[in-house]
Amino acid sequence: MPAKRAARAAASRKSEETRFVPMKRTEPSKHATDQKAGFKYANAVSTDIRKRFAVVRRQLTLAQRAADDAQTQLDLGAGAQVLPFKAASNA
Repeated sequence: MPAKRAARAAASRKSEETRFVPMKRTEPSKHATDQKAGFKYANAVSTDIRKRFAVVRRQLTLAQRAADDAQTQLDLGAGAQVLPFKAASNA
């Protein structure tokens, strides 16, 4: 029991030490808001996240359908028969 108490007390002291570590402020890099780099500000009012996610879902669905169609073209039919090749002799 005393070992558990000591471990708990040590963990508590360690958390107190890390609790008061000063944080550094990180500023955005210049190119993140550079107009030449293609950044365009949009008001929150004019941004509709539901519409954006709907567009992304639609694109993913179309890509999945295209992949499925390509796979079905590669699949063998139900009556297909696979025959082994005879090895060529090197004599």
